[in-house]
Amino acid sequence: MMAIRYKNEIIIIDAGMMIPDAEMLGIKKIIPNFKYLKKNKKLIKGLVITHAHEDHIGALPYLFQEINTPIYATKLTLGLARNRLKYKNLANQTNFIEIKPKEKIKIGTAFEIEPISVCHSIPDSVALAIKTDVGTIIHSGDFRIDPTPVDNVKTDLNRFKELGKKKVLLLMSDSTNANLNGKSSSEKDVGKFFLSVFKKAKSKIIVSSFSSHIHRIQMVINAAEKLNKKVSIVGKSMVDTVNIALKLGYINFPPNTKIPAEQISRYQPNELVILTTGTQGELNSALCRLSENDYRDLKINKGDTVIISAHAIPGNEKFVNKTIDNLFRRGADVYYDINENIHISGHAFKNDQKLLLNLVKPKFFVPIHGDYRHLLCHTKTALEAHVKKENIFIMENGDILEILETGQKAHIAGKMGSSSKLIDGISFVEPNNKIIGQRKDLSRNGTLAVSCLYNKISFEVIQSPKITSWGLIYDEEKQLIEDLPEFITAKFSQATKTEGFDQKNIEKKLKENISNYIYNKLKRRPVICLLFQAI
Repeated sequence: MMAIRYKNEIIIIDAGMMIPDAEMLGIKKIIPNFKYLKKNKKLIKGLVITHAHEDHIGALPYLFQEINTPIYATKLTLGLARNRLKYKNLANQTNFIEIKPKEKIKIGTAFEIEPISVCHSIPDSVALAIKTDVGTIIHSGDFRIDPTPVDNVKTDLNRFKELGKKKVLLLMSDSTNANLNGKSSSEKDVGKFFLSVFKKAKSKIIVSSFSSHIHRIQMVINAAEKLNKKVSIVGKSMVDTVNIALKLGYINFPPNTKIPAEQISRYQPNELVILTTGTQGELNSALCRLSENDYRDLKINKGDTVIISAHAIPGNEKFVNKTIDNLFRRGADVYYDINENIHISGHAFKNDQKLLLNLVKPKFFVPIHGDYRHLLCHTKTALEAHVKKENIFIMENGDILEILETGQKAHIAGKMGSSSKLIDGISFVEPNNKIIGQRKDLSRNGTLAVSCLYNKISFEVIQSPKITSWGLIYDEEKQLIEDLPEFITAKFSQATKTEGFDQKNIEKKLKENISNYIYNKLKRRPVICLLFQAI
């Protein structure tokens, strides 16, 4: 998500979410922190969406519970955005405005937006040329330069060149593959791969892809049709996306090719292609459940072919690998990212990023959309494209870039505070919330609970302390700590004599003593919970 402010008007670009890493235990999603937007909601004139991937539209339901503003996007992007808001009953309250490449639209009084066609891994993707009184800002969106795109919609390099001739104030450009030399490959290579694998398959074929990858879905359909196979869509997000794309004319299903999931059993295995989600090993995804033999009436059998048409997102590798291993155990022939042309990135490589820089010739440059190493690599490419070092800004989430009204100077003007929120059940929490740290401790070290009754007058322990543990003590280790109740009783008595009865200090001292005891015996430091009750 990005906000651009000029005087007393704001436009927002994209509203995406992130997938939490394995360390964020219990966290379902990461969304932007809307604090600044809520504070300035009266200034917001619209939200412009570059394309309909989750990391660009996934936070829409959460944003629109806080603000209401028109959404500007291309046809398919609007359709998928509307579907996101529908689940929170927000779609009927929102003004959806379709935009088209080369057609300029005024948003408020300060901004004129021109969408520019770019090739990506979902149709209807656009870059944005944002004209202001200070100068023109270009936001690349996610893009690649595909010489032979599936839908014949190429990245409009001529328009970027024209804008570059008129002077561009600021370019913000996709950095995802900035560390990779060379140029983007063509998505059509994946289609050729599908057809070659389909021809060799002797039983049913299962293809897993991102539900938003419309072009890839179409190529699966095309390959199935050529070989007289039936295609069934499995998985809620895949079904929803395909239905929307069909309705809007972005997918073509030849007659008698598509069959509902409940009719799969009527066909021979070698007649079937199953299209589903689960490329990232998501726990409840159709592919993961199939790999564990836990998906209704559909099973993976020996001789089936499984194609996982995606690369693992960093942090998801172990989940993906587990799914792949399980599929092999079921006897499937599995094609995954070790196979050439099984997946083509939707993002530009270094040479294509440099080409865009040379065409646009921006005064200022901000690399976006990538890890820090990608932003740094893109910075080096910008230097090679003759952007001045002092005019390049590597921004962290939450940073504020201020460009003076003369357009001659820019600087990082501070930070807006926390840039993201974590969704934990019904709660929205800060990334540094102590609860997340506590969960890590619990998962790594186990828990030891101690309950004890003592006399409120004499402070003597009445019953031997009761010890309960989770994730800490193996059966064969129990004898190593059999004297722990006696140890706790002695330390409690000692503490009450030396400290008087300051409960906080006594508990602190006891936890320290118990922790040291456990470490000396077991070389572990569990989370310790104490319940000492006076009677």
